[in-house]
Amino acid sequence: MKEENKGNYYIELIQKIDTLISKEEYIEALALVNEELSMPYIPLETEKKLKSYHELLFEKTTKTNNAINFEKIYKMLNSSKIHEMDKIEIVNLLDDVNLDKYFDEIQEMLIKDSERISTTVKARLINKLKSQGVEETVKVNIDGSVKEIDLSKLTTIDQDKNFAKDSLEIDNLLMKHPVLADTAFMLLEEVYINSIIESKETKDYGVAVSVFSSKLHQQEDVVNEIVKDLDEKQIDDMTSKIKILIDKTKLIQSE
Repeated sequence: MKEENKGNYYIELIQKIDTLISKEEYIEALALVNEELSMPYIPLETEKKLKSYHELLFEKTTKTNNAINFEKIYKMLNSSKIHEMDKIEIVNLLDDVNLDKYFDEIQEMLIKDSERISTTVKARLINKLKSQGVEETVKVNIDGSVKEIDLSKLTTIDQDKNFAKDSLEIDNLLMKHPVLADTAFMLLEEVYINSIIESKETKDYGVAVSVFSSKLHQQEDVVNEIVKDLDEKQIDDMTSKIKILIDKTKLIQSE
């Protein structure tokens, strides 16, 4: 694409987003912003503008008068136009919402097919319910099969001793590498969140997520530093867990 045509494209893009916002078609505008932000190249000024739009639209689609609006969040989570990472961020806003009041609506989302609402988002919704003391049994659609989960028997990741132990291990292994540590913590949270749906104990992922985060950031020297003192059994365990990370973690699949 010629430079002149590129310039016209971005001008028309901004005009289209502005038109959608003026019509209060915020979800459509956000979808357009996300689509463009996912492109491999965006001019710096356009990228800044798009990120500003994203912040504005995220506010418009989740809040009313600066307060979290569950009806808006419900609409966002059910929309096929909203990016997975935005949906995860939206679920994180639910701490300030009395979810017991909206239990029926959440149950409805949990039995939607995975193409509409992913397993990861469903697991995060379940974790939020449990963290607010909801003790009901919920039904969850996992790849077409409906499973019952008794919330009274669940442990949230914040209360999981294995999660705390793995988090400490990441701190110890990556204390000199804050960017790698941030990625490792996101990976660890994703693994533990997904284990809620699978109803199985998860533990000893600290080394695996630290190594995988370092590989994602192409920091082989850090990888070598972590694995140099591991024996063969520990290497095998780490390798198998990294395979699980690749298979199970939405965040990695989007890389």
